[in-house]
Order: sequence, then structure tokens, then C-alpha cells
Amino acid sequence: MAISEDIEQVINELGPLVVVYDHNTQTSNEEHIDYNRDVRATTPFDSSFFIECDLPYSSTAKPGDKITFQATNENYLLATLDTEIFEASVVVKEGVLYKCNTTIEVQEKSGERNSDYVMETVWNPVFSGEHALFTGTLSEQNINDERYARIYSKTRSLFASIDLPIEQEHRCLVNGEAYRVDLVEPDRLPGLKICSLSLDNRE
Repeated sequence: MAISEDIEQVINELGPLVVVYDHNTQTSNEEHIDYNRDVRATTPFDSSFFIECDLPYSSTAKPGDKITFQATNENYLLATLDTEIFEASVVVKEGVLYKCNTTIEVQEKSGERNSDYVMETVWNPVFSGEHALFTGTLSEQNINDERYARIYSKTRSLFASIDLPIEQEHRCLVNGEAYRVDLVEPDRLPGLKICSLSLDNRE
């Protein structure tokens, strides 16, 4: 038996069952995963929201997919995924998971005339009910940690799947609050869009 198959067998026997959801195809499949929570992380935020994981070489998961742990119903986003190669073959896939702490609704602005032919602002839904990580203000100090791409400290930040159509100037509803999407960075992590948010006072 090849090393990759040995590792896959161990992960399938010992690792928890997860559901991998592809936002593009809207399909799900079950896999097993091995993970490591870093309790020695320098901040509680790190240890609570970032998890390193291993997936079998045959895993169909890709960056941006949602990973739901069946036992706890916790939702994560697969932020990165790299392959470990031995003797020219992939033996295991190594990734980083971001824990979701909210669901979001995203809207876009348009103008429509009412019965009196007066232009009114209308907020049309783009999507809703998708899981994401909303960080708020992390600390009073600047944070520029490239390990997890935690780059905002004094602004509200949203980490969402790269597959979701979030754009600058969209309105994002989080926990009953309306936020304006000021900036979208799709290139810092392969699986995530990192969005800078501010309170949205637009009508």
C-alpha cells in the first residue's frame, strides 16, 4: 500500500467526519479530516479561530470551501491548501481553517422610480445565509501577521469564501447591523476574500 493510502486510512479511521460544501456547484460531500488546534498561540483569537488540518491525498476540498464538523456542527472556511509530496506523489493535503462565527447577507444598491416618478434607493439581495468570520476590532495595537493574513486591528473585518460575489460598496448585514464594504482583498489568501467594513449609514 502506498504512503498516501496509509495516511488516508489513518485519517478516515481516526479523524472526525466533515461535510465539504462547494459554493460554486452548491454540492456537498463527506470526508474525514485530521486537525491540530494551537493552544500555545499568542492570543486567544488565534487558538479559537485558526486551525491547521490535514486532508487525504484524494480529498476534493479546495480553498474557499465550507467545512462543517458533523459532531459539533461548527463551520469553517478552508483558507489555504497545499500538497505534501513524497517521491513525486501527493501523500497528504495540508490546510488552514478559519472558524465562522456569523452568517451574512449581502445587498447591492440600485435606483428605481416610484409611482410618483421619484428615484428611490433599493437594496437588492445578492446572497444570504452564508457563513463567514467577522472579527470586529481585535486590539488597540496594529496587527500585521502574514501567517494568517490578520492585517486589520482598528477596523471591522470579514473573511468570506473567495467564491462569494462580495464587492466594494456592497452592503453586508452582520448580526443585525448594516456595514459598508469599503475594501475587498481577494489575493492575500487563495480561498478567502478579506473585506474591510464600516457602519453603513446610507439610506
